[in-house]
Amino acid sequence: MTTFNSYNNLTGETKSSVPVFLHLVAIRHIGITPAVLVPLKDSLDADIIVLSDRSWLLNTTRHSLAYTYISFQPATHVTPVCSADCPKGILFVADNSLHLLIANFAIITPVK
Repeated sequence: MTTFNSYNNLTGETKSSVPVFLHLVAIRHIGITPAVLVPLKDSLDADIIVLSDRSWLLNTTRHSLAYTYISFQPATHVTPVCSADCPKGILFVADNSLHLLIANFAIITPVK
């Protein structure tokens, strides 16, 4: 029900509470530890960072999801960043270090 309420808050339709029926469309093994999903913006079509024993960027393509492996160490925290020098950045903590990635469409480049 939380997802439905979040969707209603995004669309402004908070008055009606209609049950939502979901069905599983795909399963993909992304790690052995529990995953944390972090959206990169506040919209229903946002790209998502998955934090697990391996970190992934999930972005929607025309008819599927694209999975991009983004880190060699397990990441513990992640947030999107935006500045003049880095308009589509991803800042994350892995191995007690702060990492900055620049996301340019489907290509992810580490900043050195």
